[in-house]
Amino acid sequence: MNVAVEQASDDSIDINGAEYSFANGRVFLVSTKGGKVSADQLDIPIGDADYDAEADRISGLREVQEFL
Repeated sequence: MNVAVEQASDDSIDINGAEYSFANGRVFLVSTKGGKVSADQLDIPIGDADYDAEADRISGLREVQEFL
């Protein structure tokens, strides 16, 4: 199953026909479980640490662990 990112700008992204404003968060959990695409947008601040450190921090958050 493919996830379609149909449009993106500095302010928002369109995932499978639904528009998400980055003002509401920049972390997305996208799933194709059960053959259906779903996207959850999380309002988690992204810090100034390097990419690997931020990815490790975010992946350890409760919301992300529950998704995984």
